[in-house]
Amino acid sequence: SYTYGINTEATATLIDIAANSLWPSSTVGVENSDSEYSEFDHIIGNEVYQSGLFNVTLNTGSQWDTTKTSLIDTLSINSGSTVNVADSTLISDSISLTGLSALNINEDGHVATDSLTVDNSTVTISDEVSAGWAVGDAALYANNIKVTNDGILDVGNTAANALQVDTLNLTSTTDTSGNIHAGVFNIESNRFVLDADLTNDRTNDTTKSNYGYGLIAMNSDG
Repeated sequence: SYTYGINTEATATLIDIAANSLWPSSTVGVENSDSEYSEFDHIIGNEVYQSGLFNVTLNTGSQWDTTKTSLIDTLSINSGSTVNVADSTLISDSISLTGLSALNINEDGHVATDSLTVDNSTVTISDEVSAGWAVGDAALYANNIKVTNDGILDVGNTAANALQVDTLNLTSTTDTSGNIHAGVFNIESNRFVLDADLTNDRTNDTTKSNYGYGLIAMNSDG
């Protein structure tokens, strides 16, 4: 015999299915219309992509084109890998990019995270994204964004409120030759209003070792 915790059930072949905190109704009942499972078809739902704690790592030029709604804990995009978000939603506690990787937010794509780190990589918000005033309508929403080491956050000519962030940190690294590699916030030709705290790790004091400036890039008509 088997025992099951609250909000868990067994099917003919799936035993000890655990409900997850992000989508607890996904295992409510075998024959329940709200369930992602049925006795005959077993896994029948495709609206939710994840179950419980879930970490995603892309390495060595890998690519992920998201669909529907992805609810995950951590997303690591490394070594030239790419994530494309279009006509779908990606929600992750943290997202990090390293090593010339890319996160592309395209038409009707939405990304939400607590922490986004862009290290020697690029995050691009396409001009075709749709965005509204609400947090859930932003193409990219983050509590904290850190751009460093030649990383780029490119908002292009996006609609107002496509980017919603509480704190934007433009930091830098220094190589063995003493060259500074700063993070870049690129608004291109946009008339952009940033409603956020903007910080960097440089100072205008020429006597300090971290003398220098953060970078905000724009075209001549930006």
